[in-house]
Amino acid sequence: MVLSDSKIQYVNGFAFSHDEQKVVLIVKNRPRIFKGLKNGVGGKIEEGETALDAIQREFFEETGVQVYNWELFLIQEGEYYKMFCFRTTMDVSQVYTKTDEEVVVNDINKLEGVIPNLEWMIPMALDKEVQLAQVSIKDEKF
Repeated sequence: MVLSDSKIQYVNGFAFSHDEQKVVLIVKNRPRIFKGLKNGVGGKIEEGETALDAIQREFFEETGVQVYNWELFLIQEGEYYKMFCFRTTMDVSQVYTKTDEEVVVNDINKLEGVIPNLEWMIPMALDKEVQLAQVSIKDEKF
């Protein structure tokens, strides 16, 4: 299903090690508000793409690893955006930096320097009881 919505649509992916002790993150250069902070890997959904297509493309473009077993666990929506958050497990030692934003493998117990919502998103991603959560954020602009 191709997404159509007047809001800007994004994907955000959390790739965990098989033992779920490490997560792949990216040190953001953009937008300026997040410069220097770590986030999940992702970006904008392009015209004609599904959210799943977009996370597969974005993860490969930024980490050099093609991952197909993504699971949607969260849809976060604000006034101007909609973000589809995915989770997976993989061999995180395979990732590397392919763009101007550094890819890092981060210990989940040491989440310093992350954008604020990762403090609750990462535990939610690891919670297997969460099948698909929907969160609405008011008055947040990126």
